[in-house]
Amino acid sequence: MKFLKAIVIDDDASVRQLISLYLQKVDGIELIKAFPSAKQAAESKELEEADLIFLDMEMPELDGREFISKYHPKASIVVVTSNQDYAYWGFQNDAIDFLLKPITLDSFNHAINKVFMMRPLLEMEEELVFKSGTDYFKVRRSEILFVEGANEYLKIVTSSGRFLVYSNMKDMLERLGDGFERIHRSYIVAMDKVDHFSKHNVFIKGHNLKVSKSYSHVIKQLA
Repeated sequence: MKFLKAIVIDDDASVRQLISLYLQKVDGIELIKAFPSAKQAAESKELEEADLIFLDMEMPELDGREFISKYHPKASIVVVTSNQDYAYWGFQNDAIDFLLKPITLDSFNHAINKVFMMRPLLEMEEELVFKSGTDYFKVRRSEILFVEGANEYLKIVTSSGRFLVYSNMKDMLERLGDGFERIHRSYIVAMDKVDHFSKHNVFIKGHNLKVSKSYSHVIKQLA
């Protein structure tokens, strides 16, 4: 199962608790943190990890509108408010839906259904866990640039580093799934990370990768 990561931002503890309780019953969404203030959320690592934010519009110090305007969160927003006027503001600012307080289970489920319609489970950001020696590490699929064969191991090259894992190209390609293609017996690339290419080479973030004749048909997908 692939999960959306959610956070809740609301100064009302009972609302945080209620949304948290409802989320526990939803397959496909994982609540990673609930914050009593937008300021605390803005200073947290969870904000960068979140795919979905349940955001209260009326909070002291920093309200929902100011939070969005100042921090531009990449996550999708579900507006939480006791003032129905904020619903129109939310739709103007690409919020997925709004929850009017007091929040009912029906209204919550309606919002969740819209979340899943807007961001299908198959398109969610996924963290993959790999073993390297005796250690395990997590890598987001979206950070992977390419995979390179290295004797009995594979080197996973990401936007932030590289990792050596024991695997083979066939198993790795199946695990990475859609969006990744083999271009050579020694290379698997993330197609959306290709900067430019030629008949015999693919260039990704300064890396020059060879394309073998048997995989030349893959390059046509980039044209």
